[in-house]
Amino acid sequence: MIPTAIDDINARYDAVLAALKTHATTRVVKESFYRDIGVHTRADLIQGVVMVILDNEGDYTNNFALQAKQGATQFRVVYHLHAGDNNPEPKVTRQKEGEAAEEVKAFVRAGVTGLSLALIDVQFSRQLDHPYGWIVATVRAGPPESNTL
Repeated sequence: MIPTAIDDINARYDAVLAALKTHATTRVVKESFYRDIGVHTRADLIQGVVMVILDNEGDYTNNFALQAKQGATQFRVVYHLHAGDNNPEPKVTRQKEGEAAEEVKAFVRAGVTGLSLALIDVQFSRQLDHPYGWIVATVRAGPPESNTL
C-alpha cells in the first residue's frame, strides 16, 4: 500500500520529531532549539541532546493543477554533546560527533511513513569547543517517491 504523503509543514515537522524520538532512544530529544549549549544539564549533554529545527521549504511542483505541491521541507537536526569529565582528548569529542552523525544516517535510512528523507550534509564542531561538541545535519523531507509524478 502506498503511504499517504504528508504535505503540511507542521505535520512533517511533527512526523520527523516523533520518528526521531523513537529512533534516538538513548538521546534527549527536544522540540525547541537552544543555540547556547550551556542551557542543557551536564547529564543531558553527556547523553546527547537532539533538537529539530524547521529550516525552509521549496522545490514545489508547478505543473498545471499542482502549483505549490509536493515540495520538500528542510530540517536541521542539531546534536549538542559533552565528551565527559574523564576525557581530556579532543578525539573523544570527534568520536562522539561521528557516532551522532552515524545515528542521523541510520535515522534517514529507516525513513518516516508518509515522507521520503534525504541527508544533505553534516557539519561538525571541528573539536573547537572540546569537551563540548555538536553536529548540524541537514535533512530533507518530501513526499514518498511513489506519490510523485
